[in-house]
Amino acid sequence: MIDTPHLTESAEQIAAVIHLDIPRTWMMQAFAPAADLWEWYVVGPHRSPNPADWRTELNRPLIG
Repeated sequence: MIDTPHLTESAEQIAAVIHLDIPRTWMMQAFAPAADLWEWYVVGPHRSPNPADWRTELNRPLIG
């Protein structure tokens, strides 16, 4: 289920944050590398040894 988007304002840009749970196999099929796309590992091996706990945020500017 998709959460309601939240808009966050900063001095530099406006960003929408949408949290999705996407199986890793789907991500490899749906997403290709992009220069303006970056990942942030919210929960990864550094915080939990269990891959089921891992969470990654994909970030891309909406305006720019």
